[in-house]
Amino acid sequence: MPNFDKNDLKKLFIQEVITSFGYLAPLGMLAIFLSEYKGIHTDKIGFAMLISSITARWGRLIFSPIFDKIKTNILLSGMQIVGALGYFILTYYHSYLLIIISFIFIGLFYGSNTIVTRVLTSFIQKNSDGNTTEKFSILHIGSNV
Repeated sequence: MPNFDKNDLKKLFIQEVITSFGYLAPLGMLAIFLSEYKGIHTDKIGFAMLISSITARWGRLIFSPIFDKIKTNILLSGMQIVGALGYFILTYYHSYLLIIISFIFIGLFYGSNTIVTRVLTSFIQKNSDGNTTEKFSILHIGSNV
């Protein structure tokens, strides 16, 4: 991996904010949306969110042989498109199976992009004004809050 500069750290932070807002922020609203507007019972909503969480945690591991062959910038952008597709399916379709698939897409987007940004962060070298990895960790926590 090449050395990173301050602009690369900013790009990684922006990527992390997009990923966090694309997954963590809407979770509470999704439960209300699915219950009120789609008429889905809360136990099914909870199961769909559990599937999303499992996919976010284990999806990268399962698909890593494929993901490792894709260039990083294409993978990050592609997974954002996969997440957007998940939200699209969730919004326009009423089938519970499609809702589960949409949550899988959303979880895969989140899990893949957070792991990739963490790996890229590990390659950032200490520069003259302090430890950039430490700064990114602080920004990562802030984006998750």
